[in-house]
Amino acid sequence: MKNILSNTAKRLLGHVEKKYDPFSYWNSRRDPNSAEGLEAERVRFDTDYIRKQVSSGMSVLELGPGVGRTFHAYEKGTLIETIDISRLYEKKLTEAAKAVDLKLKQHFLSDDWLKFPFSDQQFDVAVCFQVFIHQPPEVFHRSFTEFSRVCKKGVISVGLHANTKQSNPAEGAHVFRHDYLHEASNNHKVINNLILRNNVLYFTIENID
Repeated sequence: MKNILSNTAKRLLGHVEKKYDPFSYWNSRRDPNSAEGLEAERVRFDTDYIRKQVSSGMSVLELGPGVGRTFHAYEKGTLIETIDISRLYEKKLTEAAKAVDLKLKQHFLSDDWLKFPFSDQQFDVAVCFQVFIHQPPEVFHRSFTEFSRVCKKGVISVGLHANTKQSNPAEGAHVFRHDYLHEASNNHKVINNLILRNNVLYFTIENID
């Protein structure tokens, strides 16, 4: 029998932990990172990387879109579906989509252990920028598996890899190292378009033929 309780179960049972809980954290953090808070060069690189991977007419999912800092990467009129564990940024995300003429359909998980409400390979491409690094290992494994399941191609950016030796003041608080290459292999995905730039890792995942 598993010793791991879902976050919802913990809250219902009055279970209190001192360790970081992503569901609670992102439902209380009012100001996630925005494009305005990043260097212009970094924003341009992120935008260009996504544009090279997302073709016109593709069905698109964004995991953890925050306040829509990647929305400039998409062609006007594109329908972007999003999935998140927090509704705090729902209004700002709607405004961000309107500002760049995107169609938006938001989905929310009431618990970070739930299955994504999509069918296998429903989306041509799924984008996840700087989200997995904020998930502790037990949540990351589940989330990465679901992300891999619902898309034909995944476009990912993360700030830390399991094998890097870079220190981060937030590490252990809400930043975690994961072995993304190993996780992709476990989900029968091949890694493509790998770039390491200024300690940020960019890569895509696709089905192994």
